[in-house]
Amino acid sequence: MTDGVSVYGLKVIVVDIDDARLDFFRTLLDNVTVSFKTYNYVKDIPLTTSSTDNDLIVLSGDSINDVLSDLTRIKSLLPSSSVVTVSDEIEKKELPSLINAGADYTFTRPVETTVFLHIMGVLFELSAIKRENINLSSTISLFNAVDSTRNDEDVAMFIDNLGHVLMKEIGADSILFNFFDDYADNLDTGSTVIIPNKAEIPEYNIDEIKHFLSDYGDIFISYKPPLRFFDRFPERLVSLMLLPLMGKSTLIGFVAFHSYSKKNLFKPSNRRLFDVFSGYLARSVENIALYNGLMSMFEQTIQGFARALEAKDTYTQGHSERVAEYALMMAIEMGLPKKELDIIKQAGILHDIGKIGLTYEGLNKAGKLTDEEWNMFRQHPVIGKRIIEPITFLKPTVPLIYFHHEMIDGKGYPLGLKGNEIPEGARILAIADSYGAMTSDRSYRKALKHEDAIDEIKRCAGTQFDEKLVPYFISAVDKYRALKMAKGEPYPE
Repeated sequence: MTDGVSVYGLKVIVVDIDDARLDFFRTLLDNVTVSFKTYNYVKDIPLTTSSTDNDLIVLSGDSINDVLSDLTRIKSLLPSSSVVTVSDEIEKKELPSLINAGADYTFTRPVETTVFLHIMGVLFELSAIKRENINLSSTISLFNAVDSTRNDEDVAMFIDNLGHVLMKEIGADSILFNFFDDYADNLDTGSTVIIPNKAEIPEYNIDEIKHFLSDYGDIFISYKPPLRFFDRFPERLVSLMLLPLMGKSTLIGFVAFHSYSKKNLFKPSNRRLFDVFSGYLARSVENIALYNGLMSMFEQTIQGFARALEAKDTYTQGHSERVAEYALMMAIEMGLPKKELDIIKQAGILHDIGKIGLTYEGLNKAGKLTDEEWNMFRQHPVIGKRIIEPITFLKPTVPLIYFHHEMIDGKGYPLGLKGNEIPEGARILAIADSYGAMTSDRSYRKALKHEDAIDEIKRCAGTQFDEKLVPYFISAVDKYRALKMAKGEPYPE
């Protein structure tokens, strides 16, 4: 304690080319409760040293010129540490250059011990405030950057964006995301993701790391990681940081940061920074896995609806899936966002679900429908709307199911909507559905050839179909047919 200012726990670095002067500081600091290290040159300070490891840097030299160059370098290396300079006589005109370079206090020899210790205590407290401000700023910046990448539906995009944010923040050369067991099963990415793609990463012993992190329970930083972590030791690896992803009750995976350069060594300050959001990251991954698990269940439910319909009408077997494929490829061709793509795909599978409430004996006859049969058939979008509307997670598909038989010229059903009154997704489905029907066998006719179906769609552009969307469909269906041909799978001929 010096004049009411505590130096207990203070961490100090002293730099001076003169060993005799270093001995003065060693004797002084040995008599108070501080931790210190001495070096002859700033370049001798280990690269692993960080601002959070030290509170005070003492730069000592013969003249102001001796300390100025060191001062500039030390402030860039350790920005939150307070810096004291010690030299022989200083002219007043030289003080601004020291202050502008970042000196917090300047002494001239001989140094008064009591004053020096008092200033040490004051700067100790100042250093702590600076460090907290920097940590808080970095934490907020990192959290905002991470949060901006979050996407609970597209995990691949979320992790890719997140990986690049973290690489920039920490200066890593590559990052590996690894997810365990059930979580990997519910993530579109699989068990591992490498950022950047095809980057150099070590060959890990995943079981060993899982066991270690489960016991260790904290962020692990090492410049000589244990050999047992690897199936093959990475000779070029200079620094490793392992970030455990702790879920609500168990370890769900980890993130490994790799540096292959001594200029980018991970530091203890990285541990403190990443500790703030590791739980947030783990919860995000858990939520995404849960979301994907639920969506998989929803997808099975939707497929179940479609199969129930097709069990009643053998002529429509596979029609719903084909319409969904055509509509989805068309929407991709249009550049629609993923959320809309999912809705269009679901609506494509369910677009005819209302037919499940119709009597099929008359509808599947070879001849023309009677007025009564036609009026009954036109009710299937209404019935479909009633079936799907109460199901919360399928509500976004309702307008597409309800309006997919509307026409641009207003002559469709059930409401006779015109043009842009018809939702875009329903206009997409209308084209995909018509093409799917024309290129499939029905009770009253054989399937049309692909070229004939396309000619019919072109002919009806501007009346039945949205003429602006037709080119997207033609391009998409050409790609669809080429893809099916390449795979040796059936396609509209």
